Amino acid sequence: MKENKEYKNEALAALKGRWAPSVLAVLAYMAVLAVFIAPYEIKAMQLSYDPTNLQLAADMMKWYPVFILAVFLSRSRFWSDW
Repeated sequence: MKENKEYKNEALAALKGRWAPSVLAVLAYMAVLAVFIAPYEIKAMQLSYDPTNLQLAADMMKWYPVFILAVFLSRSRFWSDW
């Protein structure tokens, strides 16, 4: 059974000389995530200013399951076989 250090060394060896595509992929992922999360965060700030705004609270809650599903799918072992 391999140790964490061996996995780390293999990963670094695989990325040797190929950092640019990896960095660009991470930045693209963060940009797409920011586009989808920004409206939700704006609503959260508005709700913090007026916690009695029930319509805004209900609007935020209807998107909550989508975020939970996205987090579940991104961390699921289902995708590790692909």
